[in-house]
Amino acid sequence: KTYGYYEEEPDLSCEGSLSWTDVQGGATVEGSFIVENIGDAGTLLDWEISEYPTWGTWSFDPDSGTDLEEGDTVTIDVEVVAPDEPEETFSGEIKIINSGNVSDFCIIDVSLATPVSQQSLILQFLELFAQRFPILGMILAALF
Repeated sequence: KTYGYYEEEPDLSCEGSLSWTDVQGGATVEGSFIVENIGDAGTLLDWEISEYPTWGTWSFDPDSGTDLEEGDTVTIDVEVVAPDEPEETFSGEIKIINSGNVSDFCIIDVSLATPVSQQSLILQFLELFAQRFPILGMILAALF
């Protein structure tokens, strides 16, 4: 019998992050990260993606794996369809777990930013212009 507290050495390691900027809503963006078996010699790692952000539409290739040998890596290709919300920054995490030991996991940070809409910039300009020239502001207000 073993008594007391001990912590197992991890078998799972991940490398990378995903970050996209100026992405139009509805556009598909791509990226990748790496999963590695860092366990002792002879270990075989079964892994899976257990969590990912709720924004956007995500796909992973592959989304799980079995019998990854010690020292081996696998590249996970990621596709995300961006949310259709301008002027937003989305962030979150992808959690990859060791299927045989859920306390052995790693996190990939993700972020995606959608651009400021052109209409919004034009309206901001018109509002600023109307503040500097009140008579033009009244004319614009009458038109819109």
